[in-house]
Amino acid sequence: MIRDYVTSKHAGRPACLPENVGRELKEDRFFAASIVFLNRESDMHRRTLSLLATPAVLGAMTVAVPALAGTISGGGSHKATARQASTGGHCFSAVVGGRHVRECLITGPRGTRGPRGFLGPNGPRGIQGKTGREGAAGLQGVPGTARAYALVLPESVGASSSSAGLVPAQSTGFTAIRSSATGIYCLTPVGSINPATEAPVASGEAGYSGSEVLVPVAVVYAKQPTKDCGPNEFEVKTYKLESGAPTLSKEVAFTIVVP
Repeated sequence: MIRDYVTSKHAGRPACLPENVGRELKEDRFFAASIVFLNRESDMHRRTLSLLATPAVLGAMTVAVPALAGTISGGGSHKATARQASTGGHCFSAVVGGRHVRECLITGPRGTRGPRGFLGPNGPRGIQGKTGREGAAGLQGVPGTARAYALVLPESVGASSSSAGLVPAQSTGFTAIRSSATGIYCLTPVGSINPATEAPVASGEAGYSGSEVLVPVAVVYAKQPTKDCGPNEFEVKTYKLESGAPTLSKEVAFTIVVP
């Protein structure tokens, strides 16, 4: 109702409120002692909204004035008296007891931080990424520590010591081999290897063994001296299984390693 009268089109003279409006304002619990009037300032050529309010109404105006200012700001010569304070609140001017009073709504201090919320559920599993590119080839590894090793083909080994029977591409550190009896072999290592102080390893080899040998077996003697070979030789015996019992055989190929 106040807005309708404030925006009256009677330019050049104040817009008067009818008597019934004044009665309603007197009955309002927020504006019990308020009288609204318009005063035209001749030197400024504009209308100014002035409020005469009792101290009891001042608190209610802190809410009403900002809302009223937003309502009447559309008129060309009517301007809101409420403005933003430098402290972040809203300020307005009022006439109280014949004095102009400036009131500001100041923002209070920031509240304390609230407690941390509950941890949310895990998200869905992402799609699998693409396969990465193949890495570059690594460096050549250092040579192994075995000082001597050999692959022995039994059918080539004779009774006299020689290199016959040692596969050159898969043997090193041995200079000769001989067979003292069926399935018994004596291997001579290089001079830096002493059979009395080493722990050799021997194993049957299936690829070069005879076709009738199902399970090639080879055993080596680390204890020196042996009865079949000399003190500077490693003794190896080879067996094949016949009727469940191991039998010395010259058909069993084997390997030997000296770490």
